Amino acid sequence: MIRLDESQEVECHQLKERLHYELEILMAYQSKNKMQAEAQRNRERKELEDRVSVRRALLEQKMEEETQQFLQERAERIRLLHERQDRELEHFDEESARQGFRAKV
Repeated sequence: MIRLDESQEVECHQLKERLHYELEILMAYQSKNKMQAEAQRNRERKELEDRVSVRRALLEQKMEEETQQFLQERAERIRLLHERQDRELEHFDEESARQGFRAKV
């Protein structure tokens, strides 16, 4: 068994202390990096969520506008069809009266 002399014991102790100190510094550095990375991920996630939220709102607004436009166009087509039906009915009544048919009241 090899024994260390007193100066080697002191040096060994100092090296162990230095190693422990450097380990603590490394752990603190890694912890700081981990927190910074988590903060960055959280910021990026928040930015993405905000962008998705804005995009969703824009799409919902566009869908609402298109729905309103569709309903307006539909109402206009129905109105035009009613007008056409009224004209055709009036024309039919005139043609029937001209040919001697009378509507029973």
